[in-house]
Amino acid sequence: MVQVEYRNLYNPESNEPFKNGPLDREMGVSEKNGTCGTCDKGLAECPGHFGNLRLELPVFHIGYFKHTLNILQMICKVSSIGSKLVLLQSHAL
Repeated sequence: MVQVEYRNLYNPESNEPFKNGPLDREMGVSEKNGTCGTCDKGLAECPGHFGNLRLELPVFHIGYFKHTLNILQMICKVSSIGSKLVLLQSHAL
């Protein structure tokens, strides 16, 4: 898994994707004639590989935001009563 550490897309000297950047070839290729740095396959054959991006602030998926708020409102902030009930109900689904 690639740890994305830099925001640069391309290296200005070589015009190649930046190592540990968002277009790192270890995660797959984005150009037709390139080869993947992980599986050595082309664009059509490479399934893509995971990368990890550490963010400064949390990011919430807007589709789950209302559901997440409903779950958090069911849990008591003092005693955490309700957290076990929510977890048990979610496993039953």
